[in-house]
Amino acid sequence: MCHYSFKAQRIMKSKEEQLTEKLKVVKLKLQSERVKSKSLENRPVTSGKQAKALKAACLELKKLIF
Repeated sequence: MCHYSFKAQRIMKSKEEQLTEKLKVVKLKLQSERVKSKSLENRPVTSGKQAKALKAACLELKKLIF
């Protein structure tokens, strides 16, 4: 029983580490998008472009969860 518990803890830690790495990637992607959007700040942004960017960010976050 104790061995199983240790193994389960290792698996959970491994999954936690994977999620942490994925979260870092998402953060970097969002930061790069912010840099791009700042360079476009003076240009009018259509609601379609905003919706597309939001959808892309949501998809990245869903990948982390599932």
